[in-house]
Amino acid sequence: ETLAQRWSSEGWSTYLSITGAVIGWVRGTGLMEQSNIVAESLEKLGLRTFSPVEMAFNILGLLSPVMSSFAQIEPIQADLGGGFDRVPDLAEKTAEIRTAIRAEAEKRRVLAMENSADFRVIHGAAAEALHQKVSVQPRSNFRFEQPKIGDTEELKSIAKMEGPIDPNKVVVITGFAEVGPWGSARTRWEQEARGELTIEGVIEMAWMMGMIRHVNGKLKNGKPYVGWVDAASDEPVEDKDMKARYEKEIISHAGVRFIEPELFKGYDPARKGFTQEIELSHDLEPLEVSGAEADKYKREHGDKVDVWETAPGSDSWLVMLKKGARVFVPKAVSFERLVAGQIPTGWSGARYGIPEEIVSQVDRTTLWVLVCVAEALVMSGISDPYELYEHVHISEVGISIGSGMGGMQSLSAMFRDRRNDIDVQKDILQETFINVASGWVNLLLMSSSGPIKTPVGACATALQSVEIAAETILSGKAKVMLAGGFDDFSEEGSVEFANMNATSNAKAELAAGREPSEMSRPTTTTRAGFMESQGSGVQVLMSLATALEMGCPIQAIVAYSSTHTDKQGRSIPAPGHGVMSAALPLQRSLASWGLTADDIGAVSMHGTSTAANDKNESHVYHEMFKLIGRSPGHAVPAMAQKWLCGHSKGGAASWALNEVIQSLQTSIVAGNRNADDISPELRNFSYLLYASTSIQRTVQDLNAALLTSFGFGQVGGILLVLHPAHVLARLADDELNSYRGRVAKRHGITYTRMHSALTHGDLVQVKDSPPYPAELEDAVLQNLNARAGSTTSGTWAFKAPLAAFPALAERKTVAKSTTAIEQEAGIARMMAGVQGVGVDVEDMNAFPADNETFIERNFTPAEITYCRAQPDARASFCGRFAAKEAVFKAMGVPSKGAAAPMRDIEILPSPTGPKVTLSGEAAKVSKETSSFLVSISHADSVAIAVAHRIGG
Repeated sequence: ETLAQRWSSEGWSTYLSITGAVIGWVRGTGLMEQSNIVAESLEKLGLRTFSPVEMAFNILGLLSPVMSSFAQIEPIQADLGGGFDRVPDLAEKTAEIRTAIRAEAEKRRVLAMENSADFRVIHGAAAEALHQKVSVQPRSNFRFEQPKIGDTEELKSIAKMEGPIDPNKVVVITGFAEVGPWGSARTRWEQEARGELTIEGVIEMAWMMGMIRHVNGKLKNGKPYVGWVDAASDEPVEDKDMKARYEKEIISHAGVRFIEPELFKGYDPARKGFTQEIELSHDLEPLEVSGAEADKYKREHGDKVDVWETAPGSDSWLVMLKKGARVFVPKAVSFERLVAGQIPTGWSGARYGIPEEIVSQVDRTTLWVLVCVAEALVMSGISDPYELYEHVHISEVGISIGSGMGGMQSLSAMFRDRRNDIDVQKDILQETFINVASGWVNLLLMSSSGPIKTPVGACATALQSVEIAAETILSGKAKVMLAGGFDDFSEEGSVEFANMNATSNAKAELAAGREPSEMSRPTTTTRAGFMESQGSGVQVLMSLATALEMGCPIQAIVAYSSTHTDKQGRSIPAPGHGVMSAALPLQRSLASWGLTADDIGAVSMHGTSTAANDKNESHVYHEMFKLIGRSPGHAVPAMAQKWLCGHSKGGAASWALNEVIQSLQTSIVAGNRNADDISPELRNFSYLLYASTSIQRTVQDLNAALLTSFGFGQVGGILLVLHPAHVLARLADDELNSYRGRVAKRHGITYTRMHSALTHGDLVQVKDSPPYPAELEDAVLQNLNARAGSTTSGTWAFKAPLAAFPALAERKTVAKSTTAIEQEAGIARMMAGVQGVGVDVEDMNAFPADNETFIERNFTPAEITYCRAQPDARASFCGRFAAKEAVFKAMGVPSKGAAAPMRDIEILPSPTGPKVTLSGEAAKVSKETSSFLVSISHADSVAIAVAHRIGG
C-alpha cells in the first residue's frame, strides 16, 4: 500500500509498475501450522483459506499479460485475504472452535479407551495389538540392484534384431564403479538424476566420509547394539535421523566446492606460495645446526657463511650467513582458482579394507583405482578375482586402465619436497608412473598374466581405455579386461591450466554472484572454462560368451568404439572434428543391431564448459546425425555431467560411461541443472536438446546412447552403448532362463559383499599369494587349458594335476592347384636330363665390339656375318659371347684362363632357338652325347644367357 502511494506521489510511474497482494490464511505453512486445526470450522463462517498451491496460482495470475498491462497504468493491489477482515470477533470465535474441538477429542479418547478395555477383556491383549497404531519410521534398504531381466516379450519390445548372435564377437560391461566428488557411482547418480540423496545415499556418503561407523557389539555404556553410531560421539544414530543429522555437512564437503587445504597437503589458493631468491645485504644472526648440516651450508655458500663448533667434540655447530649469501624467501599471492571438484572430505582407502602399509606407500590415485576395481568386480558378482581363473586362463584377464598425468602428489613430492629437504619415501619415483596403478591392481588383487595396455590420452584417456579393452577382447587376446581412467587435482596442475586460460576463474564467478556448485555450466552463454576435478572410474568388460558362462550381469553392451585425431594446427588443446570420421562406421554398427540414427535415445557430451569445446562437440554431433539419417526435429537429449562433478581429466569418460549405463538402466536422461541460459550459438544444432532438468523416458525410447570424449593432444573418441536387451532378446528361451538363474546367484554375492563392505570395511581384500604354488607357476602360465578350482579356504587356486596341455600346432602346407601340379611335372620332365647349368651376364656398354682382334679370336665367320647383319651389332655380339660363356660353364671343365679364345663354341640361330656347335678343343673335352639348350636375353645395358647341358 505504501509503495502504491509513493508510486504516484514520488513520480515512479515513469520507471516502475507495481503489482501487490494481501494474502490470507495459507494452510500447511510453518506460520499457520498451529491454527490449521480450526481452518475447516472457520470456513463454515464464510471465510476462505488456501492451500500453498492455490495461493501460488493466484499470485502468479497477477503476472499474466492482462494484469501486467493494467499495472502499466496504475498499481494493482489484489485482496487475497479470504474475507477475514469482514468477520467480527474473529479471535473469540476461534477460541470457541478450539474449545469445542478439544472437548470432542477428549470425549472420543474416553470412548476409545472404554472400547479398548472391552475388546481386551473379550479377545485378549494379543488380539488388541493387531488393531493398535504402529509407527513406521523410514529405514534404509541397500538393494545393490542388477539390471532387471524382463520376460521374452519385454526384451523383444526393446531389441530390433532376432536370431542367434556370436557371443565371442560381442563385448559387454558386467560391472562398474567410481570414486569421485560425489562418492560412488550410486550416490553420484542420485545427485545427478534426482537432485538429492536418498537415505541410502546419505548413509553411504556419511560412512565413506568417516562420520558414522557400523557397530555389532556393545556401546560405550555396555549395552549390546547392532547398527550405526556417530563416529565422533559413539552415540547410536537411527536411519530416519541420517538426513537431518548429516546431509548438510555431506553436501558442504562433497562435489564442486572451495578447495580444502587439508586434502592437498596444506595448499590454500588464497595464499598460493612462491619463493624468491634474494641476496643478503647484511650478516644474519647465527643458527644452531648439526655438524652434517653445517658442512652442507659451507659447501653451498663458501665464503659467504661462517661455521664453528660450539664446543669441542660436540655435534652442535653455529652457522652465520654473511652479506652476499643467497637465500630463498617464501611469498604468497591470492590465486583465482579457488574451487575444484574434490573427493569427499574424510575419504580413506583404509575404510575399504586396504592395509595401512599400502595406504602409506602408494599414491592416492592408486587407492582410488584399487577401490574401483574391487567394487566393479563385486558388482559383476565376483567376490574373489581368482574365481575368474576357473572360467578363463590366467593370461586371458588384462588391464587397460590409464591416466593423463598419473600420481600428481607423488610427482610433487619427488620434485618439491625432495628439493625442500623434506623426508620422502625412497621409492617415490615408481608412484609417478602412469602404469603403476594397474601394476598395484595386479599385484594386490588380480595376479593375472594377461594383456597390459596403459593409455595416455589426457581428458579422453578412459574412452581410449574402453576401446583398447574391447579390441583386445575381440582380437581373442583376452576374455576379461579392466578398463578405466584416473587423475588427481594438484596445485601445480591448477596453476598451469590457469596459465592456459582453460579453467574457470572462481574470483570472477564469485563476483558474478555464483556459488561454487554453479561454476561449471556446459552449453550456457556464460560458460567460462572447465572445472578441474579428481577421481577414478573402472569398468569390467567381458566377451558375451564369458559373461553368459559365468552368469555375470550384463550392465550394457559396447557396440562400437573408435578414436580419432584432428587436423593440422599449432594448438594442442584446440578441439577438432576428427570424430566425424566415425559417422559411417557408426551407422553400420547401428544397422548390425537393427537400429537407425533415430533409435539413439541420449548422448553424453564431453561438455567441458569451455567456449570452444561445447560448440565444437555440438557441431560434431549435429553433422553426424545429419549424415547418418536422423529425422529433422527429432532432437536427442544431451547429458553434460561435468556441471556436477567437474572435469577429472583421465577419469572423465569413465564417469560419463557409468552415467550412460545408469541412464539406460533407469530410462532417465540426467539434466544439466546449471544450464540457466543455453548459448544462442547452439541453436543451429537442432539435433540436440540441452535439458536443464532430468527427463524420464521409457526403455523403448532409451536403449541406445552415444558418448564422446576429447583430450588435449589430438585425441577424440566415441562409444555406442546399448541396453542389455539387445543381446538377451536373441538368446533361446532355455539359454535365457538358465542365464537368469546364474545372474540371481551373482546378485546374491553382490548383495552380501557390498553389505559386508559397509559393515566390516572389507571391500578390498588384498591377496597374500598368487593362485598357484611356486612349483606350478611355469606350468600354469604355459598351459592355456589350466584352470583354478575352489578351495576349502574360500578362494580359488590351481592344483596338480593340471589339465592336459593343448596340442602344438602343426605346420600347414598349402594345397597346390591342378595347374601348378601340371606345371611342376612339365618342368621336372624338361629338366630330367639336365647335367649342367651355366649362367653369364655381360655389360653391353663395356663389351669391345669394335676390337677386330677380339672379335676374330672369339667368333667364327658365320657368327660375325650374322651379328653384323643385326640392327644392334654390339648387343648381338655381347649376347652371343654371354651364351658362349654360359655353355662353357655348363660343360663343367677346367678353364684355361680369361684370354682363352671362344671360337670353338659356335652359336648360330635356328628355328628351335640358338644352336650350339663345338669344335677344336671344346669338342675334345665335351662328351659326344651332350647337347645344349641356350636362352639369350637383353636388358637395358646387359646381356644375359642361360645354358643347360643335356645328356652325357
